[in-house]
Amino acid sequence: MGDLLRGVRMSLESGEERRNQLRQMATEDALTGLPSRRNADEYLRLAHGAAERSGNSLSIAILDLDHFKNINDTFGRDTGDHALKTTAEFLKLWLRRRSDWIGRWTGDQFIAVIFEPVGDAVQFLDNLRREFARQMRGFENTGLSLSIGAAELRRNETLENCLKHAGEALHAAKLEGRNRVVAPQPGLMRANAQKVEAVSSVEPLEGPRTAVG
Repeated sequence: MGDLLRGVRMSLESGEERRNQLRQMATEDALTGLPSRRNADEYLRLAHGAAERSGNSLSIAILDLDHFKNINDTFGRDTGDHALKTTAEFLKLWLRRRSDWIGRWTGDQFIAVIFEPVGDAVQFLDNLRREFARQMRGFENTGLSLSIGAAELRRNETLENCLKHAGEALHAAKLEGRNRVVAPQPGLMRANAQKVEAVSSVEPLEGPRTAVG
């Protein structure tokens, strides 16, 4: 009887361990270690609700690794995977405040949630973008860069609409030459690069987020 009970207990513990592994697989991207798309969808929903209740500013940014297809085609999938993992590590370092969040969105895209007005978020993201390009300029002798589209969640706006605006801003960043940050403006979509560069020229470069509390 003792052996039987031990066998049942081990089976139950093994089953629970397997369930925990499956839950982790569902919420963590296996390649980058960042939260997966499924986790991102859930976090965005929770962040949207929190911003609506509190009235705090919330900005969403979609970050796209430039020329990723060319990297895969030229150097192979292993190098492409290395580029994604390297990018993820950089983003985790920069977006590390308790109020910041970064996850995997699609193949070569990441999504960031920043509890700040979009103007402040754009300035920070532009510093991030420039430092990323500086650090990665020697990657496979071609370099890496990021195009970023950001949008602020407006009062009573749906999450889907805010994501749509961020996606449109990212598309504009690609059209305007890549390696830049774009955010929607009232009545039009335009790049913020000149505006941000002007601000950055009189202010010190902001580094990675430091943990709060």
